[in-house]
Order: sequence, then C-alpha cells, then structure tokens
Amino acid sequence: MSKKLSYEEAYEELQGIVNSIENEEVSVDALAKNVERASELIKICSDKLRSTETAVDKIIREMSDQGPSAHQQPGSRSSRPCRSCPARRSLQTSGQ
Repeated sequence: MSKKLSYEEAYEELQGIVNSIENEEVSVDALAKNVERASELIKICSDKLRSTETAVDKIIREMSDQGPSAHQQPGSRSSRPCRSCPARRSLQTSGQ
C-alpha cells in the first residue's frame, strides 16, 4: 500500500521527473516508466487542486449567504463589507 502524497510531495516528485527528462538523465528504458509516474502525479495534483477549489467556492458561497453584516469590520456600523471580504472585492470589480 502506497502512502497518500500531499500536493507538495507530488509536485516535487513531478518536478524531479521533468528535470531528469529535460537534462536527458533518464535512459530510454526508464522513460516510459517515468512518463507513467508523471501522469499519476499530474492526476494527484489536479484532483487536489479541484477539491481545494470546490472547498473554497463553498466557503465563499456560505459567506455570501450570510449577508454583509457577517463581513463588516469589527466595531463598524457601516453596511460595507470588510476589506478582505470577497463580497467587497466583487463590488470593487463590478464598478460599484
């Protein structure tokens, strides 16, 4: 049973394979095996990025559903969201 790699571990291993191929340090006999492993690592990284994106999107949706009062600066009576709030950034990019 192989251990589950973190994104960073998979990416680092992938970079090592790419570097060795680019520097022609891989024999022709090992090339197919390295390309196969690189493919597995790319899938691991893609899956982890996709799941992280989904989690972040969910958090942002939940924050948006709470309304602006949940994102106000502490001690502020303003109805404007805090500076770090995604709702504020979306207002700024939409020109409001």
